[in-house]
Amino acid sequence: MVRFIIDKFRHAPGPLKQPRLIMADLAEEIMDLISQYMGKSVDFEEIQKPAPPTDYPTTATAQSKAPEPSKTSPPKIESDTPPFKPTLKDIDANLLTAIKISKNRRKQNFKILAILIDAKNRDMAPLSAMEVSKHGKKLGLDIRHENVRKVIKLHLNKHVTVNPKGVANRTIYHYEINQAGISHFKTTYQVQKK
Repeated sequence: MVRFIIDKFRHAPGPLKQPRLIMADLAEEIMDLISQYMGKSVDFEEIQKPAPPTDYPTTATAQSKAPEPSKTSPPKIESDTPPFKPTLKDIDANLLTAIKISKNRRKQNFKILAILIDAKNRDMAPLSAMEVSKHGKKLGLDIRHENVRKVIKLHLNKHVTVNPKGVANRTIYHYEINQAGISHFKTTYQVQKK
């Protein structure tokens, strides 16, 4: 539920679009840090519970006209992730299956690993943070380039190889997934075929 509210805040029309994007990304990062320090994965969505039964006295006519309680599952909560719309063709079938799972697309770690795996499958050179963000849009995985650097530094430093390149008087970091990252992605996010 919290991620849904953050997503609505992020995509709401009106002024100050850039500050709202930054605040929404910051809120998601805080939620990720909380779950990391708790030592387990926490999904901050609330489970919708059916309303408790009422014990009001009813008349016989009211009872006969009252609909029977539904024995189906509770209504689905609206997804807080944008619909999956890739613009790239020839995405690896296993990767595509993992990307189609909406709960995966909410996680920044997943987005970065999926983007870098697709880049490796296409034999692309290591990508800068900006290139990771642009390639992610083609896969239907939106992530800001500032978050790419931050998430790799905080969470994925064992799974992503960082290649610094000096350009003029500054350093640009290029990222590529390593074997530990590929195996982590397969065991954590991909659906295992039985």
